[in-house]
Amino acid sequence: MASAVRSRLDTSVSALAPITQAPPAAIVNPEQFNLLMQRVQGLTEMMQAMRQPPTTTPPRNPPSGGLDLFSELLQRFPNNVHIMLEIAKVEAIIGRNDEAIMNFEKVRSVDPYIMTYMDEYAMLLKSKSDQAKLNKLVHDLLNIDPARAEVFVALSALWERKDERRALSYAEKSLRIDDRNISGYIMKGNLYLSLNRPDVAATAFRAAQELRPDLRSYQGLVRSYLALSKSKEALFTAREAMKVMPQSAKALKLVGDVHASSSGGREKARKFYESALRLESGFLGAALALAELHVVEGRNKDAVSLLERYLKDWADDSLHIKLAQVFAASNMLSDALSHYQAALRY
Repeated sequence: MASAVRSRLDTSVSALAPITQAPPAAIVNPEQFNLLMQRVQGLTEMMQAMRQPPTTTPPRNPPSGGLDLFSELLQRFPNNVHIMLEIAKVEAIIGRNDEAIMNFEKVRSVDPYIMTYMDEYAMLLKSKSDQAKLNKLVHDLLNIDPARAEVFVALSALWERKDERRALSYAEKSLRIDDRNISGYIMKGNLYLSLNRPDVAATAFRAAQELRPDLRSYQGLVRSYLALSKSKEALFTAREAMKVMPQSAKALKLVGDVHASSSGGREKARKFYESALRLESGFLGAALALAELHVVEGRNKDAVSLLERYLKDWADDSLHIKLAQVFAASNMLSDALSHYQAALRY
C-alpha cells in the first residue's frame, strides 16, 4: 500500500482508494460509489480542460471549481492522501498559499514518504521564507528518491536566495528529467527574471501555461512583458487570469499592476487594488501596491494609515520595509529606523 501512495497521482481514478482503512461510515454501496465516480470523471475532464494553451478560450469552470467536489470526496474518504494532494495543488494554482501549505503538511503527516507535488510544497515554503521547513523537506526528499524531478525543483527553491545560478541549474535539471513539470518552468522563469532576462523568462512561463493555466505563470508572464515594455501583452495576460479565476483577489491585483505601470493608468490601478482588498481584506500584496500608489501621488499619510492597519495580523518584513520607506520619504527618520529594525527580525 505504501508504494501505491508514493506513485504518481495521475495514474487513474482508482487511486482514490483510501490510504488508511476507512471507518464504516466511509464505506458506500456500489450504486453510491458509481455515482461518485461519475462526478470524479466530470472533475477529471475539467482539470484536463485547464491544461489547454492560454491562447484558447478559458475553461468554463475556474480551477477553484473542483475544490468543493474534492472536499466532499474527502469527507467520504478521510485522510486520503490523493484527494488531499489534489486539494492542495488546486489551492496552490489559484494562490491560496496558506491553505495549500496546511494541506501539504497534513499529507506529509499521513505519509512522510510522499513525493507527488512536493515541488509545489517547496515553492510555497520558499514564498513564505520558511527556510527551516524547506531545508527539512529537501533533506527528506533526497533520502526518499533523489532522482525525481520534484527533488530538483525543491533544491532550486532552496538555493534561490543563496545562489541564483545554482538554483537555475537545478530547475533546468528538473525539466530534463520531466519536461512537463510545471513547477520547474515556473522556477526557471522566476530565476531568469531575477537575472534580468525577461525574454527567456517569458518563454519558460509560456511553456508552463501550455501545460496548465496557473496564477504563478500568469504573474510571471505579466512581469516579463512589463520588463520588455510589452504593455498590451501584459494587460491581455492579466485579464485572461481574471477570466479564468474571477473570484481571485490576486488576479485582480495583476490587472492593477499593469495599469500602475503607466502614469495614465494609476486611477484604474487603484480601483483594481481596492476591489482586490474588498474581495480579500487580508491580501497584503494588494495593500502594499495601493500604498505605493499613494506614495507616488504624494499621499504619504494615506499610505501609512493603510499599512498600519495590517501591522497586528499580517505583519511581515515587506510590510515593515514599506512603512520604513514611507516614513523616510516623509522625513520621519526615527519611525523609519524602527520599522527597518523590525524587518530585520523576520
